[in-house]
Amino acid sequence: MEQSRREVQASKKEKEKVNTQQGTGVRCPACCSTTYVLNSVPRPEECIQGRYRGCNKCGLHFYTEEVIKRITKDS
Repeated sequence: MEQSRREVQASKKEKEKVNTQQGTGVRCPACCSTTYVLNSVPRPEECIQGRYRGCNKCGLHFYTEEVIKRITKDS
């Protein structure tokens, strides 16, 4: 059965959503599956947020660092 033009456009949009990581969080470096946060370690003196993460699929545990960048407006 042939798909209508709307169905084809909708499936293309759905594929685009799957390929982007917008809103999906940090992916596992081993298997690219979704992860969860085990523990957070704030380091405010360095403007860094450390997070111990675990993979939902393969169980790998790893550490990430999120750098906080302050943006100032020019006067």
